[in-house]
Amino acid sequence: MARFRRARERNDRTALKNRSCEQIVRALESNFRLSDYLELRERFPEADSPFWFVMSTDTFNMPSSFDYMFLLKPELDKFGINHAAFRGALDGQSPDMDEFCLGILRAIDHRESINKNRTHAVSSGLAISDAFINFLACLLTELLAYYDLSPFHSFQVLLKTHLKLFDNHYRLAKFEKDRKLLVASLFAENPDISLRTVAKWANLNQGTLSRWMNDEDFTHSIRSLRDSPLKKKTTHVKLEDLGFEID
Repeated sequence: MARFRRARERNDRTALKNRSCEQIVRALESNFRLSDYLELRERFPEADSPFWFVMSTDTFNMPSSFDYMFLLKPELDKFGINHAAFRGALDGQSPDMDEFCLGILRAIDHRESINKNRTHAVSSGLAISDAFINFLACLLTELLAYYDLSPFHSFQVLLKTHLKLFDNHYRLAKFEKDRKLLVASLFAENPDISLRTVAKWANLNQGTLSRWMNDEDFTHSIRSLRDSPLKKKTTHVKLEDLGFEID
Protein backbone atom coordinates (compact mmCIF):
# COMPACT_ATOMS: atom_id res chain seq x y z
CA MET A 1 0.00 0.00 0.00
CA ALA A 2 2.79 2.41 0.91
CA ARG A 3 4.53 1.58 -2.39
CA PHE A 4 1.40 2.47 -4.37
CA ARG A 5 0.97 5.70 -2.40
CA ARG A 6 4.56 6.73 -3.14
CA ALA A 7 4.11 5.90 -6.82
CA ARG A 8 0.91 7.98 -6.95
CA GLU A 9 2.69 10.91 -5.29
CA ARG A 10 5.50 10.69 -7.86
CA ASN A 11 2.94 10.67 -10.66
CA ASP A 12 1.21 13.71 -9.16
CA ARG A 13 4.50 15.61 -8.96
CA THR A 14 5.31 14.68 -12.56
CA ALA A 15 1.88 15.87 -13.70
CA LEU A 16 2.40 19.17 -11.90
CA LYS A 17 5.78 19.65 -13.53
CA ASN A 18 4.26 19.00 -16.95
CA ARG A 19 1.38 21.47 -16.58
CA SER A 20 0.75 23.75 -19.54
CA CYS A 21 0.80 27.51 -19.24
CA GLU A 22 -3.00 27.61 -19.41
CA GLN A 23 -3.32 25.04 -16.62
CA ILE A 24 -1.07 27.04 -14.31
CA VAL A 25 -2.96 30.27 -15.04
CA ARG A 26 -6.29 28.56 -14.30
CA ALA A 27 -4.89 27.25 -11.02
CA LEU A 28 -3.72 30.74 -10.08
CA GLU A 29 -7.07 32.31 -10.95
CA SER A 30 -8.92 29.85 -8.72
CA ASN A 31 -6.44 29.88 -5.83
CA PHE A 32 -3.36 32.11 -6.02
CA ARG A 33 -0.22 30.43 -4.72
CA LEU A 34 3.20 32.04 -4.89
CA SER A 35 4.88 28.76 -5.88
CA ASP A 36 2.55 28.46 -8.89
CA TYR A 37 3.24 32.05 -9.93
CA LEU A 38 7.00 31.51 -9.72
CA GLU A 39 6.66 28.31 -11.75
CA LEU A 40 4.71 30.21 -14.40
CA ARG A 41 7.35 32.94 -14.65
CA GLU A 42 10.24 30.45 -14.71
CA ARG A 43 8.75 28.09 -17.29
CA PHE A 44 6.83 30.68 -19.33
CA PRO A 45 8.64 34.02 -18.80
CA GLU A 46 6.37 35.98 -21.14
CA ALA A 47 3.12 34.58 -19.78
CA ASP A 48 2.30 37.16 -17.12
CA SER A 49 -1.38 38.16 -17.01
CA PRO A 50 -3.80 40.20 -14.87
CA PHE A 51 -4.97 37.18 -12.85
CA TRP A 52 -3.14 38.68 -9.87
CA PHE A 53 -5.78 41.42 -9.56
CA VAL A 54 -7.41 41.09 -6.15
CA MET A 55 -10.10 43.75 -6.60
CA SER A 56 -11.83 42.20 -9.58
CA THR A 57 -13.47 38.81 -9.99
CA ASP A 58 -13.15 39.29 -13.76
CA THR A 59 -9.42 39.27 -14.44
CA PHE A 60 -9.76 41.41 -17.55
CA ASN A 61 -12.39 43.87 -16.36
CA MET A 62 -11.22 46.07 -13.51
CA PRO A 63 -14.42 48.21 -13.44
CA SER A 64 -16.27 45.18 -12.01
CA SER A 65 -14.61 46.23 -8.75
CA PHE A 66 -17.23 49.02 -8.60
CA ASP A 67 -19.12 46.59 -6.36
CA TYR A 68 -16.63 47.64 -3.71
CA MET A 69 -17.90 51.21 -3.98
CA PHE A 70 -21.01 50.09 -2.09
CA LEU A 71 -19.43 47.34 -0.02
CA LEU A 72 -16.75 49.59 1.50
CA LYS A 73 -18.84 52.77 1.90
CA PRO A 74 -19.80 52.25 5.58
CA GLU A 75 -16.19 51.67 6.61
CA LEU A 76 -14.86 54.53 4.49
CA ASP A 77 -17.42 56.90 6.01
CA LYS A 78 -16.59 55.63 9.49
CA PHE A 79 -12.94 56.62 9.14
CA GLY A 80 -13.59 59.88 7.30
CA ILE A 81 -12.26 58.74 3.91
CA ASN A 82 -13.93 60.65 1.06
CA HIS A 83 -16.31 58.25 -0.68
CA ALA A 84 -16.71 60.54 -3.70
CA ALA A 85 -12.92 60.44 -4.15
CA PHE A 86 -13.13 56.64 -3.95
CA ARG A 87 -15.67 56.61 -6.80
CA GLY A 88 -13.46 58.87 -8.88
CA ALA A 89 -10.43 56.70 -8.15
CA LEU A 90 -12.27 53.64 -9.42
CA ASP A 91 -12.91 55.60 -12.61
CA GLY A 92 -9.18 56.33 -13.02
CA GLN A 93 -9.30 60.03 -12.05
CA SER A 94 -5.83 60.99 -10.79
CA PRO A 95 -6.96 63.90 -8.54
CA ASP A 96 -9.49 61.60 -6.87
CA MET A 97 -6.88 58.88 -6.41
CA ASP A 98 -4.65 61.45 -4.71
CA GLU A 99 -7.47 62.66 -2.44
CA PHE A 100 -8.46 59.08 -1.64
CA CYS A 101 -4.86 58.31 -0.70
CA LEU A 102 -4.68 61.45 1.45
CA GLY A 103 -7.86 60.31 3.20
CA ILE A 104 -6.19 57.01 4.12
CA LEU A 105 -3.17 58.91 5.42
CA ARG A 106 -5.42 61.12 7.55
CA ALA A 107 -7.06 58.00 9.00
CA ILE A 108 -3.63 56.57 9.84
CA ASP A 109 -2.59 59.86 11.43
CA HIS A 110 -5.79 59.87 13.48
CA ARG A 111 -5.07 56.32 14.61
CA GLU A 112 -1.59 57.27 15.76
CA SER A 113 -2.92 60.24 17.73
CA ILE A 114 -5.67 58.34 19.57
CA ASN A 115 -3.44 55.31 20.19
CA LYS A 116 -1.54 57.48 22.66
CA ASN A 117 -4.56 57.44 24.97
CA ARG A 118 -6.51 54.38 23.79
CA THR A 119 -4.49 51.19 23.49
CA HIS A 120 -7.36 49.23 21.89
CA ALA A 121 -8.60 51.88 19.46
CA VAL A 122 -8.48 49.54 16.44
CA SER A 123 -10.19 46.58 18.11
CA SER A 124 -12.82 48.96 19.47
CA GLY A 125 -13.54 50.20 15.94
CA LEU A 126 -12.37 53.73 16.69
CA ALA A 127 -9.41 53.64 14.30
CA ILE A 128 -8.63 52.15 10.92
CA SER A 129 -7.11 48.66 10.95
CA ASP A 130 -3.99 47.42 9.17
CA ALA A 131 -6.14 44.89 7.29
CA PHE A 132 -8.29 47.68 5.82
CA ILE A 133 -5.25 49.82 5.02
CA ASN A 134 -3.62 46.85 3.27
CA PHE A 135 -6.75 46.27 1.18
CA LEU A 136 -7.06 49.93 0.18
CA ALA A 137 -3.35 50.14 -0.68
CA CYS A 138 -3.78 47.03 -2.86
CA LEU A 139 -6.79 48.68 -4.52
CA LEU A 140 -4.75 51.78 -5.35
CA THR A 141 -1.86 49.67 -6.67
CA GLU A 142 -4.19 47.79 -9.01
CA LEU A 143 -5.95 50.96 -10.17
CA LEU A 144 -2.59 52.52 -11.06
CA ALA A 145 -1.65 49.39 -13.01
CA TYR A 146 -5.03 49.08 -14.72
CA TYR A 147 -5.12 52.73 -15.84
CA ASP A 148 -1.37 52.76 -16.61
CA LEU A 149 -0.66 55.67 -14.23
CA SER A 150 2.58 56.56 -12.47
CA PRO A 151 2.55 56.34 -8.65
CA PHE A 152 1.80 59.78 -7.21
CA HIS A 153 3.54 61.26 -4.17
CA SER A 154 0.80 60.62 -1.60
CA PHE A 155 0.66 56.97 -2.68
CA GLN A 156 4.40 56.60 -2.14
CA VAL A 157 4.08 58.27 1.27
CA LEU A 158 1.27 55.85 2.14
CA LEU A 159 3.36 52.80 1.27
CA LYS A 160 6.50 54.08 2.97
CA THR A 161 4.63 55.16 6.09
CA HIS A 162 2.61 51.97 6.39
CA LEU A 163 5.67 49.79 5.78
CA LYS A 164 7.65 51.93 8.26
CA LEU A 165 10.35 52.62 5.68
CA PHE A 166 11.16 56.06 7.05
CA ASP A 167 12.49 54.29 10.17
CA ASN A 168 13.87 51.31 8.28
CA HIS A 169 17.15 49.88 9.59
CA TYR A 170 18.90 50.07 6.21
CA ARG A 171 17.84 53.67 5.60
CA LEU A 172 18.88 54.74 9.09
CA ALA A 173 22.22 52.94 8.77
CA LYS A 174 22.93 54.77 5.48
CA PHE A 175 21.88 58.08 7.03
CA GLU A 176 24.23 57.58 9.99
CA LYS A 177 27.09 56.59 7.70
CA ASP A 178 26.61 59.76 5.61
CA ARG A 179 26.32 61.92 8.72
CA LYS A 180 29.49 60.41 10.18
CA LEU A 181 31.35 61.24 6.98
CA LEU A 182 30.16 64.86 7.09
CA VAL A 183 31.09 65.19 10.76
CA ALA A 184 34.52 63.63 10.12
CA SER A 185 35.00 66.09 7.26
CA LEU A 186 34.10 68.98 9.56
CA PHE A 187 36.71 67.88 12.10
CA ALA A 188 39.28 67.37 9.33
CA GLU A 189 38.77 70.90 7.98
CA ASN A 190 38.53 72.54 11.40
CA PRO A 191 40.87 70.83 13.90
CA ASP A 192 40.12 73.34 16.69
CA ILE A 193 36.35 73.03 16.57
CA SER A 194 34.58 72.02 19.81
CA LEU A 195 32.40 68.95 20.26
CA ARG A 196 29.52 71.22 21.30
CA THR A 197 29.63 73.14 18.00
CA VAL A 198 29.75 69.96 15.92
CA ALA A 199 26.96 68.35 17.93
CA LYS A 200 24.79 71.44 17.42
CA TRP A 201 25.45 71.55 13.68
CA ALA A 202 24.88 67.83 13.15
CA ASN A 203 21.85 67.73 15.48
CA LEU A 204 23.64 65.09 17.53
CA ASN A 205 23.56 64.31 21.21
CA GLN A 206 26.97 65.30 22.61
CA GLY A 207 27.26 61.88 24.25
CA THR A 208 26.81 60.19 20.87
CA LEU A 209 29.51 62.39 19.37
CA SER A 210 31.84 61.54 22.28
CA ARG A 211 31.32 57.83 21.56
CA TRP A 212 32.17 58.45 17.90
CA MET A 213 35.37 60.20 18.93
CA ASN A 214 36.37 57.10 20.92
CA ASP A 215 35.79 54.89 17.87
CA GLU A 216 39.10 54.12 16.16
CA ASP A 217 37.45 53.77 12.72
CA PHE A 218 35.89 57.23 13.05
CA THR A 219 39.08 58.97 14.17
CA HIS A 220 40.97 57.16 11.42
CA SER A 221 38.55 58.59 8.85
CA ILE A 222 39.23 62.10 10.22
CA ARG A 223 42.98 61.60 9.85
CA SER A 224 42.55 60.16 6.36
CA LEU A 225 40.46 63.13 5.24
CA ARG A 226 42.93 65.59 6.78
CA ASP A 227 45.98 63.94 5.19
CA SER A 228 44.48 62.99 1.84
CA PRO A 229 46.43 64.29 -1.20
CA LEU A 230 43.04 64.65 -2.94
CA LYS A 231 41.79 66.93 -0.19
CA LYS A 232 41.22 69.90 -2.47
CA LYS A 233 39.24 67.85 -4.93
CA THR A 234 36.80 66.42 -2.39
CA THR A 235 33.84 68.02 -0.71
CA HIS A 236 34.54 69.20 2.84
CA VAL A 237 32.56 71.17 5.36
CA LYS A 238 33.91 74.57 6.40
CA LEU A 239 32.71 76.71 9.28
CA GLU A 240 32.25 79.84 7.19
CA ASP A 241 29.80 77.90 4.99
CA LEU A 242 27.75 76.97 8.07
CA GLY A 243 27.65 80.29 9.85
CA PHE A 244 29.48 78.91 12.90
CA GLU A 245 32.39 80.32 14.77
CA ILE A 246 35.06 78.30 16.53
CA ASP A 247 34.41 78.24 20.28
